Formats: sequence, C-alpha cells, structure tokens
Amino acid sequence: MASSRPEFAASRPAFTTLDNSQFADDIIKLQREKTEYDLGFAHIILGQIADQLFEFQKGLNDNEEVGALIAAFGRTIEIRIEDIVSVKPYLLVLYGRILESNEPVRLVQHVMQTNILFNAVQKADATQKPHRIVGQYL
Repeated sequence: MASSRPEFAASRPAFTTLDNSQFADDIIKLQREKTEYDLGFAHIILGQIADQLFEFQKGLNDNEEVGALIAAFGRTIEIRIEDIVSVKPYLLVLYGRILESNEPVRLVQHVMQTNILFNAVQKADATQKPHRIVGQYL
C-alpha cells in the first residue's frame, strides 16, 4: 500500500515566480554593455586606460606626477595630465598643462586614434603634494 508522505511535501521549497519584466531588463542591459564593449565605446576604453594610468602612477615618487608625450602637429609636446574623461560614444579628452609654458591644454581624440605615452614629470609646485589622478572609471 502506498503511503502518503506529508513531510516530503513540506520539505520542498515553494515555487517562486520570476519577474519577467526585471529579467528582460537585465538581459537588455547585458546585451547593451556587451555591444558597447565590442564597439569600443569611449567609457570602456577610458576604463582600460585608467587601469594603466593608475598602475603607472603607483611607481611615481613624491616629486613626480603623471605626464604624457603627445606627438602631433609636427612636434612633440610634453604635458602634465590633470584628468582624462570620455565623451560617448567615441571621444576621449585629456586635460593638462604644457610643461614648458604651463598653458592649459585639452586634447580630444577618437578612441581609434588614441596612443598615450605616460612619463614621469617633476611636480608643478615643490611645496605641494604631487597631483594624483583619482576617480571612478569603468
């Protein structure tokens, strides 16, 4: 004779229903993020550049800041980098100052044309802490 086992029924987890709208939103978000990554959107590239910049910055001493050599317009310009930002979908903007003149500069580049040669430069003000680039980059 078959026995009824009520304890078995009580031990099973209750079925839960999926929130289909949240599930669909999550799938769409993941697909969008993958597409942006695959297409090299600026904020994705910026995150990768920031990783390299932060790693380079760790090796600087207290008298150095992050600089870059920019080869353009028939000459090489050495700048002190103050910040890097992305402008969706495909632009990166470097803010800084020319070392020779302390003039402010803004370099706007398409992500496909971006090459940055980081170098250590003497800090701008010997009486201040060295400038460090910090921030939340993807």
